Amino acid sequence: MENNNTDILQATTVLPYHDILNSELTLQAQYDELETSFLMKNYPPFCQKIHYYINQYLNSQDYATSPIYAVYPSSATVDSMVDIIYMEIRDDSPDTLKEFETSETLRYTRRGVLDLLIRPLLLNELYRRRMRKYIYTLCCSPPMSGYPCFK
Repeated sequence: MENNNTDILQATTVLPYHDILNSELTLQAQYDELETSFLMKNYPPFCQKIHYYINQYLNSQDYATSPIYAVYPSSATVDSMVDIIYMEIRDDSPDTLKEFETSETLRYTRRGVLDLLIRPLLLNELYRRRMRKYIYTLCCSPPMSGYPCFK
């Protein structure tokens, strides 16, 4: 009988707390990705196009010392990101911009309504990526003193 209990104990593996936490975080990350993609499918078609360019740009900027992981990105940094994304959209689909860049809309910003669309979509995606990097990769909350270099 004693032999039987020892075999049962050896056959049962107890996951350490770290493994359980990682598996829960992985499930939560997958759920968040599904939730985000579901919500983004409800974006208007033009916003989906803009979001595609934002994702493309942020994927190219996802490295250790990237300005997207600066503690508090300056408004100049965000402006330059918006400018780059705007130029990409302008180069790929100039006809789309013509309907948004009328003299009526240009009086609000230097780039019209498109600039007003790119900025909040970019800031939202920046926030989502920054938090995903911390919550699901480092298992901690963002530090007050800044982001560490990721390897």
